[in-house]
Amino acid sequence: MAAHRRRRVAVVLSVVTIASVTTFLLARLAGYPSPPLPPSPPSPGRTAAPGEGGRGVRALSPTFRIAFDDGDGNVSVMNADGSSRKLILKDASQPCWSPDRKRLAFARKGNLWIANADGTGQRRLTRWAEDPDNDLHGISWDPARGRIAFGRAESVNVVGIAGEKGGPVFATALYEVDPAGTAAPVRLFGFRPERPGRIRFTSNEYPAWSADGKTLAFARNGDLWLAHRGEGGEIEDADRLAAAADYDEDSEGGSRWTVAVTAASWAPDGSWLAYGRERVGGSGVAEVRVARLGDGTPGAPRTLEEDRLLPVYGWSPRVSPDGEWVLFCGYPLTGPNGTEVPSDPEHRGLWAISRDGRTTVRLPAGDGPERQPLSAIW
Repeated sequence: MAAHRRRRVAVVLSVVTIASVTTFLLARLAGYPSPPLPPSPPSPGRTAAPGEGGRGVRALSPTFRIAFDDGDGNVSVMNADGSSRKLILKDASQPCWSPDRKRLAFARKGNLWIANADGTGQRRLTRWAEDPDNDLHGISWDPARGRIAFGRAESVNVVGIAGEKGGPVFATALYEVDPAGTAAPVRLFGFRPERPGRIRFTSNEYPAWSADGKTLAFARNGDLWLAHRGEGGEIEDADRLAAAADYDEDSEGGSRWTVAVTAASWAPDGSWLAYGRERVGGSGVAEVRVARLGDGTPGAPRTLEEDRLLPVYGWSPRVSPDGEWVLFCGYPLTGPNGTEVPSDPEHRGLWAISRDGRTTVRLPAGDGPERQPLSAIW
């Protein structure tokens, strides 16, 4: 699994000493041995083709336009039935449609770019040093204000005290930027200093704006959180919606999570969202889940009414424009020693599952079993 995915740098929410930071990061970057595969979830009731529906589910429209990272470092677009497929961006990943679907935001060598829907007019929005090994951690276009949110891993230099060694540590922060490119990115959530010698590390990544632009879902330290935009446009404090992180083992001064939220996508009406939960830096967990939210009351955070596992293995879930289907990238199964399961090719590619979990559709996105999309959106 790790060979198929881009590198991630993860940190934990914990108050730790500077001395323990280095120990944690070295172990985190080294990765983890792959555990045995979990029990298979129940199988969907049937497999359909684009244009066919499920029990009580509207048919998957063959004309839904999909942009996807094809696994070879390029972005292609196609209709859901595989027609009108075209490679539009090279050396690019994580495509994200603009609200009017006339442009795409995408990641390239650690920076955020935008282009027209046909790949022309490519323009760089951020000016960090190029780093092909440090990709962005999710991209989402705000439909209300037109700004683009994204996650980024960054190094922060910490000064040691009382004989402790200082040095660089890593955190992931959420930013937003105007696609006009006339202003620098604004940080929404990031690194939090506590007091001299003690740091609160937070990982903020994988943003997903709701259709009305009022609520931002994102991953913080492996859990699913919601932040809200105030009347003046400012981002208010976030509330944890779902405790999704899981911990394999303790580290000095805290815990490190290895199973975490890695993507989120809202239904058009804002009543539910799909999110991915997978093993970071390893294999064995690749869940697609559906979280149904309560309506909430003025001044109170929205609550989680239902958290349901869909019967598939995959990542990067995206809810369809009509709210009936969830697009995801199939999980290439691996065994405990990292070798691929013989039936692995059957799980690759782009898939959609009906929101009730009863019907799946395999989309004709690959040219063979060796092709594995890494992210997709429609």
